[in-house]
Amino acid sequence: MLHGSHGGLDPDDLIQDREVEDAQSDRLAHSHVADQLRDVSLSVPAPTNVAVWGPWGSGKSGVANLLKGQLQRERDVRFVHFDAFKYAENPLRRNFIIAVATALGIKDQRFHEELYSGRVTAELKFGQGDIRRLLITFAQMFGAVVAFFAAAMALLAWVRGGAFRPAFADLATGALKAGIAPAALLTSLTVLVSRTLTREHKTEAAGSDEQFEKLFAELVARSRMKRLVIFVDELDRCAPKDVVATLDALRTFLGVNGCVFIVAADQQALEEALTRALEQATPADTVNPYYSSGSGYLDKVFQYQISLPPLLVPKVTGFAAGLVRERGGLWAEIDVDLIVSILVPSHVRSPRRVKALLNTFALTYRLAERRAAEGLLETNPATRAEEIAKLVCLRVEFPLFARDLLLDHRLCEYVLALDADKEADLGAHVRRQVRDAALRYASLEAAVDRQLSSSNGEDGEESSVRTHHGRQLVAYLKRTKKVAGPGRDLVFMETSGSIFGLPASLAEALEQQAQNADLDQLSASVAGLPAAERPAVLALLLQQVRDAIGLEETNIATAVLSMCGDEAVSLNALADAAVETLAPILTMNPQELPEEVLAGCWRLALASDRPAALEMRQVTLRHSALDDSAPLAAQLLASPQPALTADPQRVHALVCRHLVGEDDAMANMLTAVSPQDAAAMMALVGAELSKQVLAVFEAHDEWTDSQTTQSESVTVAPDEADDLPEPLDPSVVLERLSGLLEHWCRTARPAAHAVVGLLLGLNHKQGRDIVEQFAAEIPPVTDVALARSVLSATERRHVPLWSRWLGLLDAQLAIGDLEEQFNRLLAKLWNETRSADKPLNPAVVTEAADSFMRLFNQPRGEHPDITPFILQQLSAPTSDEEAAEQMRLLTARLPMESSGLLDRAAFTKYQAATMAELLSDAGEPDYSLDGPLLAYVEAVTGDCLRDLGSPVDDVLDAQEACALVRAIDGCSWLPAHDHTQLRIRARSLLTEGGVGTDELPPLPTASDMADYAAHRRSRAGEVLADWVTLTQPSATVLLSAVSAAMRQPSSLQTNPTLLQTAFEI
Repeated sequence: MLHGSHGGLDPDDLIQDREVEDAQSDRLAHSHVADQLRDVSLSVPAPTNVAVWGPWGSGKSGVANLLKGQLQRERDVRFVHFDAFKYAENPLRRNFIIAVATALGIKDQRFHEELYSGRVTAELKFGQGDIRRLLITFAQMFGAVVAFFAAAMALLAWVRGGAFRPAFADLATGALKAGIAPAALLTSLTVLVSRTLTREHKTEAAGSDEQFEKLFAELVARSRMKRLVIFVDELDRCAPKDVVATLDALRTFLGVNGCVFIVAADQQALEEALTRALEQATPADTVNPYYSSGSGYLDKVFQYQISLPPLLVPKVTGFAAGLVRERGGLWAEIDVDLIVSILVPSHVRSPRRVKALLNTFALTYRLAERRAAEGLLETNPATRAEEIAKLVCLRVEFPLFARDLLLDHRLCEYVLALDADKEADLGAHVRRQVRDAALRYASLEAAVDRQLSSSNGEDGEESSVRTHHGRQLVAYLKRTKKVAGPGRDLVFMETSGSIFGLPASLAEALEQQAQNADLDQLSASVAGLPAAERPAVLALLLQQVRDAIGLEETNIATAVLSMCGDEAVSLNALADAAVETLAPILTMNPQELPEEVLAGCWRLALASDRPAALEMRQVTLRHSALDDSAPLAAQLLASPQPALTADPQRVHALVCRHLVGEDDAMANMLTAVSPQDAAAMMALVGAELSKQVLAVFEAHDEWTDSQTTQSESVTVAPDEADDLPEPLDPSVVLERLSGLLEHWCRTARPAAHAVVGLLLGLNHKQGRDIVEQFAAEIPPVTDVALARSVLSATERRHVPLWSRWLGLLDAQLAIGDLEEQFNRLLAKLWNETRSADKPLNPAVVTEAADSFMRLFNQPRGEHPDITPFILQQLSAPTSDEEAAEQMRLLTARLPMESSGLLDRAAFTKYQAATMAELLSDAGEPDYSLDGPLLAYVEAVTGDCLRDLGSPVDDVLDAQEACALVRAIDGCSWLPAHDHTQLRIRARSLLTEGGVGTDELPPLPTASDMADYAAHRRSRAGEVLADWVTLTQPSATVLLSAVSAAMRQPSSLQTNPTLLQTAFEI
């Protein structure tokens, strides 16, 4: 066993709570009471009953021992000690008799086991004629047994076969030797005697008062003592109902001669128990109230009553000091007189209570030593024995007050201050809860101990008791006000910070600052510590949170979160524990969280993956302070994924709110996060952010309009025009978005696209200007929805800028879902290209068409094209004027055709069909020779037939080409010479294209050609050459066709085509 300074108990430390055994150990002069009881017991007539009154722990059992020692010297007198509390809930009368019999040394079972089960006895009794009947019966039984065995052996001899007599003789001899027959005879005789001569006697266990009284009287008589002194102890420790039952049970024995009953109890406890038990059974007597009280009942039971004299205060303290003064152990190490004067308050009168106080002090003192030895308590208990004594007294005598020392260990000081002045200023550091508790104690309104009461509500007497207890507390505090403490470390038996490796003074200061939510001072205290010690501070405060309640709990939790905001404090080891501790506190009152600790709360929540950490993130994100502080919101959202997981709606709201606010913090944060996080956040807020930016535009426009209206109004004073503050300028928000777009174009393609979508979603010129500014840097768009926005914006820009906008789209973009947007653009392109007033420059059209074709990389017919919009404007002209317009349109479409934007096959087929319709018309159009209509016919037919036979599918097939040529051949309104020329040229193009002409009408004759050559000398050479090639005429026919033209000087004479053709013929 460890001893002394090691904190182990020394054998001399504890006082044994034993009754006084003899006069030498009697420190309270109780031997005088024992002498008086001896005199009464020996002198008064017996039976008699004596009461010894004394409060709990006053030494009544010691008086019993003293009395026993004195009576042992008397002859014919025996002392019996009976513990009523031990048998309170058992069959008391039986146990009483057993206890007395045991004490007297009487072992007769009538006074022991038979008290519970009764007794059954049996005896043999012979009457007249019994022997004669017994002999006759035995003879009959003997004959029956012999006959039975003889028959059995005869049967066995017969079964075995052979000679019967020898076999029968052998069996009979064997049976006799084996003792079978004698045994059967003896058994029969025993049963006969038992049933015939035995008599049973049964005695039932005692059950009635008369039976117990008679049995007890027999027991007393068996003792052969002239006087039996029975000391009934511990009656006052029984429950009230058991007190009455015990007295009622003992009443059975009180009248037995030769007995002196001495009952030791607390008179007040007995009277209270009897009063409650008898108040329904005894009618109230207003004339003689004495007969209606418990004390009246006791006077009827006890003829003599003796009270133990109470102890004076000096006597009690002297008794206490005397118990330990000569002992070793810790008592030899301390000032006994000083400690006892502090430990034992003036209202204590019970020796047992004194011993309890001394033993509790010893245990507490040794515990303090042990915890000091192990480093949990940074103090020397020997130097603080007075504080320990004060703490022990408060815990034993005023336990409820001692419990409140956990709220504030300076509660003793506060009570004394408020006792002197109920309005005393205790200091700003004292919490309301502590002040209220101290005021209740100072005003004698708070209970200092629990009262053992059976009433449901507080009556006047209980209130008086509580007040009296409170007065005792205040008196004790006044008496010991010069005794320090008890200190906080002694209250908790642990120095703050000891298990965390922090100095005691620092730990206590930190705890106090945390309790008062003095975050600035706490931060200053922590700032002076090395980084390695700061987690210990966090661990200390976390432990304090777990032990705190109410406002203190909230304050310390706030302090912990404030510390978590310090990047120098590592959270790795404590994060999970901190989250589990703080999350329930925060979720109960989330808005009570100060703004300055939100960053710490968020940092802590990010450091743990517990479910409670998710709750903390949600609480932090939903705090109203984030709505007003863009920097704080940006600081939290700098970890986007945890925020998005915790509450995407809240993230959405915060980003939108602060991107259109006055501060740039949110935009700066977005440029710092990863490309993936930036994309996720922008994808989340895009649509709503567009609405909010538009709202900024609208608010500013309304303000601008109101300012204009006010400035123009003659009724408004000049200074009133400035009353309405200017809202946020949209250019601030657009500049912010422009910066994000520029940054993300280089680093985060999806985020950049999100900003593009946002800006285009504004449907505002300024938004489109920003996109156009960075068009060359924006990554190619592959998203169909964004592409749709780009095409819609393109439609609002001038065509010369289209190549820049269409360049935003990825060449591999799936354009199937964008046909509507493309068609609108193509229609606009054609409309502006064919415009008569301000037609587009062909180079601009070519650039735009090429931009479209970069995207239209699917096979012909599987992407939008401009052909339908062009064909809508084309028709068969019926006049020179219409023909001129159609020729202008045909010229305008050339850049689109050269870029491949125009579907030449569809266009050619349409033109061929239109021309065939025009040539086949029976009516004669309004035209002039060498006018636009004839030029139109020649140009369109040549255009339709020029690529026949080429490998491209942009031409007419043979049937369509022949149909057009037939229409030309059959035209009735073309002038003859123009008709001839057109027929020859068309037939030549057919032949060049490899289309057979066998089924076509014959070509013009030589005379027709001669006539044509005579009138159209400027073009006759080429036409005649084509005719010659087609008809392969003989020399004679050729000469007849060209001779007339050759006779006069003309270009035909030098036309190389014609000369070459003629030469070949």
